[in-house]
Amino acid sequence: MKLLLRLTLLLFLAVFTIFPADQKVEAAQYFAQSFHFTDEGKLDKPLQVAFSKTLVKHVKALLSPLNTEQKMLLLACPEGEDVFVTYCNKSYEYVLYKVKFRGEDKEDLLILGYGKRGVGRTELKEVAVIGMNALGELEKLPLSGFKEVLVFNSPLQVRDKQAVLFRDKVNALVTISADKTGEGYSVEGAGE
Repeated sequence: MKLLLRLTLLLFLAVFTIFPADQKVEAAQYFAQSFHFTDEGKLDKPLQVAFSKTLVKHVKALLSPLNTEQKMLLLACPEGEDVFVTYCNKSYEYVLYKVKFRGEDKEDLLILGYGKRGVGRTELKEVAVIGMNALGELEKLPLSGFKEVLVFNSPLQVRDKQAVLFRDKVNALVTISADKTGEGYSVEGAGE
């Protein structure tokens, strides 16, 4: 009996080794890849965003000081015969993320702007999202629900098609996700 049990276990082990289960597993939660700026105001690594399946753009970004409390972030990329240019100027430090909250074929550029880094927490001063609109043009997408808020100094997490930041309050989150129309974004938890 013991021999039969051992042989059965060995057979199962051999079958699972030869024919592994489907390896495609999507994580329910992960830390988003971030793009930061060097002391010279340039991106720390090249940034390429697939705004659609057929539209992959190299995005250039430059960070320059406005005053002791704010810096201006200038973003540009080619768009046909023109150049798409936009800016953010309410924050001191910026972090960029590539996200796919509006569908697997639409990658957007999420921009989070912070005040000067504090001990353990920092003020989230600005949120913007660059993406393709319904007309197939790049733009700063509509954003609703954002108010400046203190968040912990922790990496951005992605859970179930939304970005998650931890508030300075117990059990409180700030979430950023695509709105119901799929043409813009909404922020929840910032004004509470």
